[in-house]
Amino acid sequence: MKDKQTETNLRLIALQLESWKKLHDLITYGLDKAKPIISVDQERQFTEVRANLLQETEHVLRELNLLGELSGRAMNVLNRGTSLRAVRELSKKWGNCFVVLKGHQTMIGQSREDLFINCSGNPHLAQGGSGDLLAGYLAGLLAQPALRQMQSKTIQYAIWQHGAAADELSARRANWTVEDLADVLGSVLPA
Repeated sequence: MKDKQTETNLRLIALQLESWKKLHDLITYGLDKAKPIISVDQERQFTEVRANLLQETEHVLRELNLLGELSGRAMNVLNRGTSLRAVRELSKKWGNCFVVLKGHQTMIGQSREDLFINCSGNPHLAQGGSGDLLAGYLAGLLAQPALRQMQSKTIQYAIWQHGAAADELSARRANWTVEDLADVLGSVLPA
């Protein structure tokens, strides 16, 4: 009986891992990194996969008698990793303003437009002051009348530049500060 139960549990875990791989592939390979814009169709597909994965995760955790112990953590990780809806809702709540949701892949968008996902950057951007530097850089760019006319592109560029500057610094040395980032910010050229 024990071997049969172990085999069943292993099959459930294998199915769950396959579902997580599908979501990972959709996020990683489904987006064109040269033009990381999420269309309405991609957002719909992503939302469907995410909903199915949430249901499957709950089922597997229940079958393995881990629901109470692990499901909250698993759901929190999945919910944090999928913030498309949050961008839309925050933008709608604040009058269709641009929302920048910083994270591993920063999301930029409005309630009714395509979303932009920035893939530049690294974990060093989690240090204190990094977001403040980005906010100041972004405000400085948007204070210029010509760039204010192209708000979406300007915001996308600022977010990309912030991440690309961090990537360039990390390529040069293992440790750096926000002050180092401020020195490089604005000087990285697109490849």
